[in-house]
Amino acid sequence: SGMVQRENGLVGRKVAMGASGLALLWACAALPAIGMASRSDCPPVTSAEAWVNKMPTVGDSARRNMLIVSLKLESETAYRLAPADTDGGDALILDLASTEDGVPGVAGYREPPREPARKQVRIQCEGKVVGEITEIKAVY
Repeated sequence: SGMVQRENGLVGRKVAMGASGLALLWACAALPAIGMASRSDCPPVTSAEAWVNKMPTVGDSARRNMLIVSLKLESETAYRLAPADTDGGDALILDLASTEDGVPGVAGYREPPREPARKQVRIQCEGKVVGEITEIKAVY
């Protein structure tokens, strides 16, 4: 009977440790979940294009040679693109962020002509690169 008591005591301790271990596991699991919630604020980019408008225009020539960036997003929230604080040199770096006004599912940006011309566009959201355009077409 002494053996049975010792075993029960051991089982009791295992259960107690198991419960506190579960509480610890739950606390750890809750931390990444918070991080994942903030990551999901960035919508999936389903399509990204960039082109330089070379089409002849009547009157307003400011649109000519403008770099146009167009994104399609998997989102029911409206997003906007704005230049990042980081200078990317020949790469245009744009921040994707939610906005009150805009059309859900799309985001765009227009940059006036500049020298040297951009060679690529990088889209970032919350500091992470979510899209990259390495081919900028000229549209005539």
